[in-house]
Amino acid sequence: MLDDKQSAKSIALLISKDGGPQGISEEDILALAKPKPALDAFKLYLQDRRDAAIADLGSSKMGDIMKALAEQWSNEVDKSRWEQLADEDQERWQREMAVYQQRMEAEDAEDEQKRQASGGKRVVAPPGSANSLSIREQLWQRARLVGEPRNFTSEERKEWPPLAQEKFKAHKRMRDEGYANVQTLVWLAAHVGMPEPPAKIPRSAYAMFSQQRVSEVGCSMGNAKELKKIGAEWKALGEEAQLLWHDRYASVVAAHERACDEHEKALAEWRATKQPSLEGVPACACAFCAPDEEGGGY
Repeated sequence: MLDDKQSAKSIALLISKDGGPQGISEEDILALAKPKPALDAFKLYLQDRRDAAIADLGSSKMGDIMKALAEQWSNEVDKSRWEQLADEDQERWQREMAVYQQRMEAEDAEDEQKRQASGGKRVVAPPGSANSLSIREQLWQRARLVGEPRNFTSEERKEWPPLAQEKFKAHKRMRDEGYANVQTLVWLAAHVGMPEPPAKIPRSAYAMFSQQRVSEVGCSMGNAKELKKIGAEWKALGEEAQLLWHDRYASVVAAHERACDEHEKALAEWRATKQPSLEGVPACACAFCAPDEEGGGY
């Protein structure tokens, strides 16, 4: 839910200011996020040796670091330390993911019950405004939405940019669908024409391998049984085959860094022409709109 680069602390503050539940803490926000993905042995090795590699190479470019450490990894004699840590982290992720999925399913069921009980009532406008309906209509127009202000349908939400979809899901988990409709409308109005950031990339060569195998097998990333099999397949590849995946991942990282640089340039141009927020609506403090705020960077 933090994909828009806001910190948990700044999100909690904005919710309270926007009329949301008071006393929301950074821990409350982090509790809504998915469990931190498990790291493979090479990723853990990378964390251990990254600073030393930067010093040796004289470069902090991730592509250069990945290439150098992938070669060192292939020559490492005893990898048992990192492999053991990776097994433990995988078990941790599976436990936490099972709890997370249960919580999300329970919340979805509760939201559906509330929606049915409400009979599809009209969503209220942002709280604390003197002329709520007028502000909502202005937000709707600024977001370049068609028709009269209304609840967003599931089909309309599918057409949103990925960031807006993540915003809606986060606010729905935080409160309910009505609140999510209002807050996402505010987000859409504040980010009209904003260039979308590059798509996220896998966290490691093993994660990239896993995603491909999950797609081929046709299972979900929450299927612990299949993921365990995929983990065994990775180990069975051998160092030479794994090194090919590490090389491929280094190329993906380098391409992503270039895309991020291009996005920052486009983002700066967008900020220069961005309209000020409407009267009565808090200015957006996300790192896309305010690059100097905490939580910047990809």
